[in-house]
Amino acid sequence: MENFKKTLVTANGKISCLRCTALSKRTRLQCGRPAMKGSKTHKCNFHGGKSTGPRTAEGRQRISKAHLIHGNETVQKRAERQRMALWFKQVEDVMHVLDMTTGGR
Repeated sequence: MENFKKTLVTANGKISCLRCTALSKRTRLQCGRPAMKGSKTHKCNFHGGKSTGPRTAEGRQRISKAHLIHGNETVQKRAERQRMALWFKQVEDVMHVLDMTTGGR
């Protein structure tokens, strides 16, 4: 990233502050706003500078459960996919032991 800048200089060079490190998905350009002063991730308030994340064990569990569903994949579908991947790996191992296939793994 050649255009990534850590500081933002404004007011004709009189004010210097940290710059928001968020990148645009579409243009891949860095956000032009100043980062919030207490932000650990160096983000502006639009990109999560105020967010502190879940603090309690219940909050962490709720966030992790919410992030298991993405599109069409649920906990059950993910477990099924992992089970099938393990089964295919075992079949591949058997095929290599019995010399039913050639080539590397």
